[in-house]
Amino acid sequence: MIFNIFIGFIIPWISGIIFYFTDRKILFIIAPFSSAVAFVVNSFGFYYGFWTIAPHTYGKFSTIPFELGLYPILSVYLIHYINKTKINRYLLIIIATLFTGVRASFSGKYTLRL
Repeated sequence: MIFNIFIGFIIPWISGIIFYFTDRKILFIIAPFSSAVAFVVNSFGFYYGFWTIAPHTYGKFSTIPFELGLYPILSVYLIHYINKTKINRYLLIIIATLFTGVRASFSGKYTLRL
């Protein structure tokens, strides 16, 4: 669980604190919304048994650091780069989706059950 807190909450917010000083509007609008979406999607996945996350003894509570840390900060970075770059926004969304999906599947923390 310490690993989840460190990797899923502390490191993302350390890297995301720059938005507090540079672009507060994106941080305060996007982060709560994406956190709520992460809660809903992870609750759906856990309830129907699509995935679990280690440590399994804590159940759904082991995803809270990711839902409050990693996913909101990644979505803030995505919206920031969509607004600041000239790259196609759909391409950026696909790259961010692949990055988070590959990260989750290769980290060994998520176990996907189909």
